[in-house]
Amino acid sequence: MNILDTSNRVEGREMAYNFLTYNEQQLYLLPASIVEWVKDDSLARFVGETVNLLDRREQLQGFYAGYRKDGWGHPAYHPRMLVKVLVYGYSVGVTSSRKLAAGCENEVALSYLTANQQPDFRTISDFRKE
Repeated sequence: MNILDTSNRVEGREMAYNFLTYNEQQLYLLPASIVEWVKDDSLARFVGETVNLLDRREQLQGFYAGYRKDGWGHPAYHPRMLVKVLVYGYSVGVTSSRKLAAGCENEVALSYLTANQQPDFRTISDFRKE
């Protein structure tokens, strides 16, 4: 028996269980947008929209101070994105940089807030200290 086989047959006979079939390796014609995976009334949407509004009102300018304006050097993660990660983490009771970094890789809400970017725990920790 092939363990990757998702059919309901075992050695020529029907299985008694009636499970919905699923395939973790399902290919999609077009990649799904992460926006479609997050509900409109979710905490992640609220945090994202609130931080975007604060940034448009230039209330996050203090976070930009440590970055070069001349474009030299390796591109940094956007401070607005890192603020979203921290605010979301504080909102759900997660303050550990390592847990937030893991969440950026594994949780849909944080993937939405980071646009699928995955800052490591040191980046999050260093940003918090600044």
